[in-house]
Amino acid sequence: MGRIAQLIRPGAWFAVLVLLTGLPGGLPGGGIAAAQEPIRGDFGVMLGQPFDQRMALGATLLPGNVTAERFQPSYPLYLFRDYYAVVTPRTRMVAGIVARSVVFASMPECVTHLNAVQEFLARYGAVRPTSQTETEVLVQVDQGNRSAFLRCVRGSQIHMELNYVDFEMLRLRDQEGGK
Repeated sequence: MGRIAQLIRPGAWFAVLVLLTGLPGGLPGGGIAAAQEPIRGDFGVMLGQPFDQRMALGATLLPGNVTAERFQPSYPLYLFRDYYAVVTPRTRMVAGIVARSVVFASMPECVTHLNAVQEFLARYGAVRPTSQTETEVLVQVDQGNRSAFLRCVRGSQIHMELNYVDFEMLRLRDQEGGK
């Protein structure tokens, strides 16, 4: 099981960004050589680049006491309704991007959609499953200091999340005093 899967708990839909901040050097085995396309970000927001405040809908406090900017995506993806960017407090660089789906009636319904969206992630390289339980299904692609992962999670509701993470930017966020 990958380190991301070990850190994420059901119902903690955004806590992964908080927990991953402390991981030295990102994830093991995340070479860019097998990737077809580098992980840069999505929805009109790029990891490691300044966040465009014109997209902002307001600051939001997410679970895990993480401050993020809710934004209107330039390029929305079907099924996803809420979009967030975690930015560094001073330099306003994008450290993480989260898209959260509509609510599903069951885990099998969510996993059916996850399988379709998983093909979308294959443009970054080999998508590997890292967790499969009754309350969570997680797949991910790792490239050095960046990861993209997709998961279905059952908490108080069942939903899917698509996450992009830049571990260097998360460290910068911590250095700048971010939550």
